[in-house]
Amino acid sequence: MLKLIFCLSFSLSVAVIQAQNHQGVQQLTPQVPLIVDDLLPDFCSYPRQEGAEITHLVMHFCSDAVINPENPYQLHRIREIFTEFKVSAHYLIDRQGNIYRLVPEARAAKHVSYGQLPNPPYHRDKLNHYAIGIELMGIGTTAEMMPFQIYQAHYNRIAPEHIGFTAAQYQSLVGLF
Repeated sequence: MLKLIFCLSFSLSVAVIQAQNHQGVQQLTPQVPLIVDDLLPDFCSYPRQEGAEITHLVMHFCSDAVINPENPYQLHRIREIFTEFKVSAHYLIDRQGNIYRLVPEARAAKHVSYGQLPNPPYHRDKLNHYAIGIELMGIGTTAEMMPFQIYQAHYNRIAPEHIGFTAAQYQSLVGLF
């Protein structure tokens, strides 16, 4: 059974995800999404440990809001950031729900740092080998963004429609697994 880990207070259920629309809440149903291969250089990932079975999905969010708060969701900029810092995720879901495969699942993406999970299996310093990483283009609350050096004055420059996640992203996420 896969476990879902949420990073930076990103909470949703993979089984049934609800998204707000103008009429209220609608239930999303899984649809097989189109996945576009847009692979990062191999140095952004590494071979998965032999015999490592996927036990977790790790959710992250990303943007270019630090440098470009007016236009934080340019795919080429997100790729540049990942490449520059030699990090990755297996999948990236943009604001329109398009899914990009950045790293093949046979490789370990570099998306989780050192440490261990609070419950077994702990995967001490090796969670990347046992996890699939998924990035959603999104921006969190002011408090969630402070660790990324986005303070109130800078955060106020971000348009409200850039904050949070979209129904299209949730729909794609449901269909991904």
